[in-house]
Amino acid sequence: LELGDWKTALLRFEAAIVKSEIADKKTCEQLRKGVKILYQSVAPRKRDKHTRAAAARSGQKAMTLAKLMKIIATPGRSILTLLTKDDVLDVFDRVLVRVFEKDPVCSMMINIFANHFYSIRHLRYLNNMAITGKLWETVLDAVDEELSFATAEFPEQTQDFLKPFVKLFSLGVSQFHRIQSGAVSGEWLDFLLEDESVKLIQELDGRFIDFLDSLCRDVKTIFEVMPYIK
Repeated sequence: LELGDWKTALLRFEAAIVKSEIADKKTCEQLRKGVKILYQSVAPRKRDKHTRAAAARSGQKAMTLAKLMKIIATPGRSILTLLTKDDVLDVFDRVLVRVFEKDPVCSMMINIFANHFYSIRHLRYLNNMAITGKLWETVLDAVDEELSFATAEFPEQTQDFLKPFVKLFSLGVSQFHRIQSGAVSGEWLDFLLEDESVKLIQELDGRFIDFLDSLCRDVKTIFEVMPYIK
């Protein structure tokens, strides 16, 4: 996966399935053929501007899936690589600019901390809310604003899926502020038990179930045509 040899990776994955007795070799071959037929049936064939756009979107989705699989295969190295990418650094930069606009003192605290950061163990300092509580408040506010701005730039269908996550994060930030001000006591994650959070989680749960239902119907269709695959 790390070298981008997807064919070899998938063949080894198939061999592992057979070896672990999850499915036999014949079933794996039928699955491979079924997936190939499914892909050929949905892949754009014409070369007009609409199908080229559809092919580009499909290619982007495949690339995203491939990157996700690579992260799962090598999480440590992938995270380090991710943190050095220009677009990720650009997001950090945007958040830090928002922090500076809100509170230059907090921005200076971040610079001081970064200049003295030499070990992962130094992250323990950030867990001391008596010292870094104000810093966390400003940073979380900046991240919340950036998430809201970034979500608005996505297509409408993607926004419908992302908005509940962004809203949950906003509720978490609000809970953090209340804890820091002493208005409430308890754990930060207690906000997940509130009525609005429960409603958002149920909404996400329903969408996830709909997605699984659709996926299962597609898989069922593949299995129905498998006996006719030679």
